[in-house]
Amino acid sequence: MNEDYFNIEQLPNGSIGTLTGNAEFFSKIVNVPVIKFVEVSSLKQLVKMLALRRLSVILFERVSTMSTIKELNIENIYYKKMGIVPASLAVLNSTEGLMLKTQLDNLLLNLNSEEFFSEFINYTSMNDSGKVSIQ
Repeated sequence: MNEDYFNIEQLPNGSIGTLTGNAEFFSKIVNVPVIKFVEVSSLKQLVKMLALRRLSVILFERVSTMSTIKELNIENIYYKKMGIVPASLAVLNSTEGLMLKTQLDNLLLNLNSEEFFSEFINYTSMNDSGKVSIQ
């Protein structure tokens, strides 16, 4: 809620929020001690804590975070891209897993990506920093 907080190295311990199980990972990504993080179990809870100023910063994936901010209709939240984390799908190396892989590959090949991912593309094509729009 304050662009000054983007200097996360200067934030006190326990002032960066993320979802449970992500603190150590994000600590390495942004190169700050894990003690600066607080983990909670839901994204709505995380966004509400930010709005109530119980956290200075939240760190999580852009699309779901901004969608939640918009859903909760919370204004005056700033965002900043902190890096890119590649993602992939994995299946168990078994007969069932290979069948699932084949099915997923076929579905992905025949998917109209631009239509299916239009909201995702909208969020990922935004500037690297700015103010979250709730419109």
